[in-house]
Amino acid sequence: MQLLDYWAHEYTLVITENVELRMLDPRTRLFRIAEIVMEHDLGGFDLSFWAWAAHDAEVARRVAKIIRTRLEFVGGAFAELGFEGDELEMRTRLFVCYEPWERTTYPRTSKKRLRELMHLRLALLTEK
Repeated sequence: MQLLDYWAHEYTLVITENVELRMLDPRTRLFRIAEIVMEHDLGGFDLSFWAWAAHDAEVARRVAKIIRTRLEFVGGAFAELGFEGDELEMRTRLFVCYEPWERTTYPRTSKKRLRELMHLRLALLTEK
């Protein structure tokens, strides 16, 4: 389970427990989270842990907890921007699902282009 602890810390808790991130305004916080995820490929091992979770109940419980942690942290920023209900849930899910997977889904896209699209995507998600 040390591998699971490592993944939880290095690929989620380094963001959700980051005091400096929490101090940023919500829009800037979301942009910075997306940048960190992209810069460090923080979704790179998610699929492996989800596959492991499909065969181990304890791992499934812990993976679900990490996903909830991500959703709560990101959702908090969207809530601070005034979103609620379905709008809040949709934006939170899109962010949490898409940001870590973009590099996996589009591996040949340059970092420059990924960054341009990230700014466009987050502008769309954060505008009321």
